[in-house]
Formats: sequence, structure tokens, C-alpha cells
Amino acid sequence: MLLHRATRSLLWSTALLLLPAFGGAQGFALNEIGTCAVGRSFAATAGGCSDASLIFWNPAGTVRLNGWSVLAGTAAISLNGAFKRDTNGNRYESDIPVAIVPHVFINHHAKGSKLSLGAGLYVPYGLQSQWGDSFPGRFTSKNAKLQTIYVQPNIAWQLNDDWSIGGGPIWATSSVELEQAIDLSSNIAAPATATTPAITFAQLGIPKYTEIGRAHIEGSGTGLGAQVGIMGKVNDRWTIGARYLLPITFKYKSGDAVFRQINTGLVFAGPLTGIPAGTQVDTLVGKSFLPTGRLSPQHVSTQITHPAQVQVGFNYSGMKAWNIEVDYQWTQWSRFKELPVNFDTVSLSKTLVEDYKNSSALRISAEHAFTNGARFRLGVSGVTTAAPDVTVSPLLPEQERAYYTGGGSYPLFGNLTLDGSVAYIATLGRRGRTDEYPGLRRYDWKGDIAPSPIGPTQINNGVYTLKAYIFSVSLKASY
Repeated sequence: MLLHRATRSLLWSTALLLLPAFGGAQGFALNEIGTCAVGRSFAATAGGCSDASLIFWNPAGTVRLNGWSVLAGTAAISLNGAFKRDTNGNRYESDIPVAIVPHVFINHHAKGSKLSLGAGLYVPYGLQSQWGDSFPGRFTSKNAKLQTIYVQPNIAWQLNDDWSIGGGPIWATSSVELEQAIDLSSNIAAPATATTPAITFAQLGIPKYTEIGRAHIEGSGTGLGAQVGIMGKVNDRWTIGARYLLPITFKYKSGDAVFRQINTGLVFAGPLTGIPAGTQVDTLVGKSFLPTGRLSPQHVSTQITHPAQVQVGFNYSGMKAWNIEVDYQWTQWSRFKELPVNFDTVSLSKTLVEDYKNSSALRISAEHAFTNGARFRLGVSGVTTAAPDVTVSPLLPEQERAYYTGGGSYPLFGNLTLDGSVAYIATLGRRGRTDEYPGLRRYDWKGDIAPSPIGPTQINNGVYTLKAYIFSVSLKASY
């Protein structure tokens, strides 16, 4: 009994000491895979969730499920963000619709058999940001949407009484949408001549953030990957598990880029080379939107790597009716260095600098089982930030956050169980920028990206804040 008390004390002391250091965000990852996992703050790799979502959380754990196991559900993510500008103190609210993230798993394991077979459909990565028409950062990104679905067949094998392995290939499909406002001030008003340099509209007094149009980009792609896992019992109280999700690179080829002009009503007050006084600005720039112009409909391509994940979990079941799990996750965000956007019109092509770093996560959860089969869950988790200070932008204003989660399950009738969970995401805010990063792509002698001479103090011009709620519900059937 004394040993059990010492173990419990060590677990909770470790949790309280480490969590503040791990409070943060993690790129465009989504963890809302299975309602039990949401309630347990995503600490499920050592078997904390005894349902078919183990196909994702640990493919080796499905040999612990007997007969047919089916799990289907969804998570609704309500996200509220804002940006407060330094210069005038104006606050700009985001306009993000509620995101719906599905999950479906099925598994079969005959009692006494060493083999378990299953399949899962889930969403481990995604992104949606959306800002209003008055937001100054709309010239960097007004709307951004990344939707990805992984489909994973799974096979698991019981090595002996205590250990099992599992895994399977992954086929994934992904789509991306980007919308960006076009700024008049940075465009050329009069071309260069033999004796004079080119003149921009900004040099003629046109203020920054004068919108003349919108660019809308859509593309899709597919990729292949895999996931493997291992799970084992150390003794009657402790179980450990680990999983490795391989990276998948998506090439969004032959996407569509459409440009729409927005009239300004501006008129040239004085003559310029080849442009008489009284010429309407909209007439002049409108030529670029014609079928023969540089902003005509065209193809566009880009490439995004969904990074690798490694997660290790330790599950303790030495307390009556209680189960505690502590997980650590590492994500290889260093694969997300840049976002190239290549148009048919080469002069429009650009590369968005991201320079993400690898991140770590700590997840802690507890579950109480009642005599009637119902369960109560709670958890807390956080992750270190992946984005450097200079790439906190309207596209993805990543910032420190912590997850506080709770939920439970209740047997309805027969072998059908209803799961429900809720999570609150709290943040402290983070400084970021609204303009595109002007640093040039440079590499050091090792081929790595060298530090840019332009740092966060020069480019960041306000504070992003964020809060969110996650509601998840699933139906689980076992027979």
C-alpha cells in the first residue's frame, strides 16, 4: 500500500512540475481522434482508451479488444482568435466557422487469437484561419484551409502474453485553399525607362493596404505513409506503449488560381510616363485581370509535408477503479521549413518562410470506472511551440496554449456505449505580424536555413490571442 501511495504521489508531482514548461501550441496538428482520447487529453498510447481508436493511438493495442469493435464519431472545434495592433490599438476578430472532424474505426480480434485486423479513418492534421475584410493581415492571408484524411488498414500480432506489435500502411488525401488580398501600393504605376526607375503606387501617395483584388487558390493531392506501434505489460499495474507515424509529403499539383478585381475609385491627379492625368486607376490595373494579363486564371502548385510523430505512454492501473496515464509526444515540425507557391505566371511565384522547429508534448490523464460500466475522464496537456517568433502570422498565428479536458462514457443498451468529451484551450497570447516576412531565403554551409537579418522586433506589429472549445461525441459498439 505504501508503494502504491508513493507511485501515485510521484505521478501527480511530476505532472504539476512539468506541465507549465510544456504549455504551447503545435503547428497544424489535430489530436481530436476518438472521444475517449479527447477526454483524456490525448494520453492514450499505453492503452488508456480501450476502443478501436487504438488503431491510431497505438496499432499494437488492438489485440486487447475481443470480437468486433466499432467506433464512429466527430469533434466540433469552435475557435475564436483576435489580433490587437500596436500602432492604434485596434482589435480585429477572426471569423472562423466551426470545424467538424470525423473519426471511424473498426477492428476484429477473435478471442484467443494472436492476430487482430482493422481499419481507421481519421484526421491528424488540418488548419482553418479566416479574417474579416478590414483586417490588415488579409494581404498576407485572409482565409486558409487545409483538410486531410488518413485511411489506415491495421494488423496487430500478439508476440507473447505481455507484448504485441502492430501497424499498417496509410493512404491520405489532402486539399488546400488560400485566399489573399492584393495591395495596390506595392504594384508598379509606371515602368522603368532608360533614364528613370520604375514608380510604385506607394511613391504616388497610395497608402499601404489599398485593396485592388483578391487571389483564391485551390489544390489537392494524395500521399502514402505508415504507422507502427508496440505495447507491453511491465507488471500487473504498469503498461507501456509507443507509436511512430511516418511523415507524408503532399504535392498539390495543377491547382486553380483565380483573381478578382476590386474597384478603388481612385484617379491619377497628374500625368506620368504614358499615363495622362485623370486616368482611372481601376482601368489601368484592370488590364492585369484580363485573360491575357498576369492575373488571369491559371494553374498553381505547392507542397506541404505532414510531419512524423513519436508518442510514448505509461499507464498505471494500481488504484482501485482508477487508471492514470502519462504520455510524451515528439513531432518533427522541422520538416515544415517553407511553403512554396508556384504560378504559371512566374513573377507571381513566391516562397512563404515558416522555419518550424521540432516540438514536444506532455499529456496526463485519469479515468474512473463505475460499477455500472460508466466512466469518468479528465486530463491536461500542452506542447512546446513549433513556429519561431518571426512566422507567427495570419496564416497560422501559433501561440502557447494548454488543454483542459473532461468527459465520460455511459452504456446505453446491449453492447452500445455513448462517449462524450469537452476540451477548453487557454492561451496567454503571442506577438506576431500581419505583413509577409521580407527575409530572403539563405542557407548556411550545411545546407540549413541561416538566420535572417530581419528579426521579430522589426517585423512583429501586434498580439494574437486565441481560445477554443472542443466538443466530441462517439458511439461505440462491441460484439
